[in-house]
Amino acid sequence: MSKWFFRTVLAVLLFSGAVGAEVLDVNGDGIVGPEEALEISDQWRRQAKGAADHDHLGQFWSLNNNPLTISGSSTTGAFDVTNTGGYGIDVRSQSAAFGAFVSSQGGIGVWAKGGGDSQPDVMLGGSFNVDDNGVLASDLDDVNSDLVFISKDLLEIELDADNNDASFFRVRNGADTVVCQLDEAGNMNIAGQYQSTLKTTRVDHPLDPSGKYLNHFSVDSPQVLNLYNGNVTLDEKGEAVVDLPPYFEAYNTDYRYQLTCIGGFAPVFVAEEIRDGRFRIGGGKPGMKVSWEVTGVRQDPYVKAHPLSAEEDKAEEEKGRFLHPDLYGKGPDKSLYAGREP
Repeated sequence: MSKWFFRTVLAVLLFSGAVGAEVLDVNGDGIVGPEEALEISDQWRRQAKGAADHDHLGQFWSLNNNPLTISGSSTTGAFDVTNTGGYGIDVRSQSAAFGAFVSSQGGIGVWAKGGGDSQPDVMLGGSFNVDDNGVLASDLDDVNSDLVFISKDLLEIELDADNNDASFFRVRNGADTVVCQLDEAGNMNIAGQYQSTLKTTRVDHPLDPSGKYLNHFSVDSPQVLNLYNGNVTLDEKGEAVVDLPPYFEAYNTDYRYQLTCIGGFAPVFVAEEIRDGRFRIGGGKPGMKVSWEVTGVRQDPYVKAHPLSAEEDKAEEEKGRFLHPDLYGKGPDKSLYAGREP
């Protein structure tokens, strides 16, 4: 038998014995010295260590389908790595499987803390079949694959941290189509419906921009309407032709008209309805100014494909819940969104 065999047996005996000892020559290179590869002492009363004082030691484990298992009942972690140089742990995978797999039976799966205020807690990098690198994805084969972000206070997404190009926050559907996009300039595009209890426009107050806001509120309707208006001066016959945008008739249907005389009274009326992008006003006085307003119901392909109704039944899972439960004497547990939380 080889010297390597006897030295390995000796290493195993020392490893399993009850006395303090050092495992010295486990690789069989004939070098004997302290801290060669692994130190075990005082019945595990001190930390065991694997040193890399030789090029071939403490750097490589070849597992060959026999995993390295570390187990324990420590309340601070079964595996503790401290490094003052580069990475604390460097995991690389050459297969199509996971680079690292973490499974928790009751606690936190991964707990990451960055190095101070200037460093992130988690940094992603890599390549994937979307626009950029750094992808966080859920396991599509897992029934519990939802991604839920919970924050005690602030949840913030910073776009274009290097400030060198245009960046977007995007939401894609299952067909890999962008259905919502928010760019770093604050512009938002939504492919579907936008729902809100109250829609508000807020600007710095034009008379006191440093001290006040000016709020304006949207006009709601049970129909999807477009509104067009303007002023026109009547000709010597007391008439006027109003030209509308070229797309008006393609975009609208079911027109409604409003006419108001300015500076006097006259029985003005719509002499000719909208045709070829224009309508005619009659019955006024020469030189009279008239304000006009035309409302049209949208008839574009999207509205036709997605007809809307002013009244809508709540889905079964939403019944008994409210957008604002406090307004109806209900507690927060009756919130529509509380029913969707994990």
